[in-house]
Amino acid sequence: MQKTLLRKGMRKMLRNYAKQEDEVRKESMILSRQFKEKMKEWKTVKNICLYYPMRTEPQIVPLIKDLLKTKNQKIYLPVIENEQKREMNFYRIYTEEDLKEFKPSKTYKNIYQPTQIEQREKFSGFKNQEETIMVVPGIAFNEKGERLGQGGGYYDTFLKEMNENTKFVGLSFKNQMVNEIPMDQHDQKLDMVITTKHIYEINKKGFIQSPMRLPQQRTGFMFATGNTRAMAPPMAPENAL
Repeated sequence: MQKTLLRKGMRKMLRNYAKQEDEVRKESMILSRQFKEKMKEWKTVKNICLYYPMRTEPQIVPLIKDLLKTKNQKIYLPVIENEQKREMNFYRIYTEEDLKEFKPSKTYKNIYQPTQIEQREKFSGFKNQEETIMVVPGIAFNEKGERLGQGGGYYDTFLKEMNENTKFVGLSFKNQMVNEIPMDQHDQKLDMVITTKHIYEINKKGFIQSPMRLPQQRTGFMFATGNTRAMAPPMAPENAL
């Protein structure tokens, strides 16, 4: 299936799904918990790059607020700096108050951006070879780590500077998971795709490890570590982040 056709169909589906606010909120909370559970394994990570969600994306603002409280990592959000050249960078936020500065912009897709960036710290993790988790938005994902973006090309341009210390993570609603996504040569595969019931870990060669999976009794979820399997702690209550 061509990218344009898949993108058109997924956008329509996500616009309709966004109207189911309770379901979106529930899935977003579970995805946030899954991500925070994985963060316990990433103790040496210095930077976390996320995004301010659009209406059709997982609502991760509560997750961002939680991460800001830990003080263990620097938190960055994207800013489009040059729309014609498809140039984007990430700028640090320090507190929940900083999120109040994010307003719909006049740039691509009217994404939320801060009104002032002059005094903010620009992301330099690639240059400094720092361990970084980059949560990448998308409108479709699959188990192989393939991702379909909005089509603007901003992440493709930005990720040209990446290094092996960066892990790319996608957060996916259950209805965003598809079997096949057309991939171009410049498209960057994800290292991990997190859904409400699975965590797919993929290396750069595309090898799929056994997915982390919630067992039927829903008391915890299974994950693969080498040739062994272990049980992760039970998930937090539905109303907790």
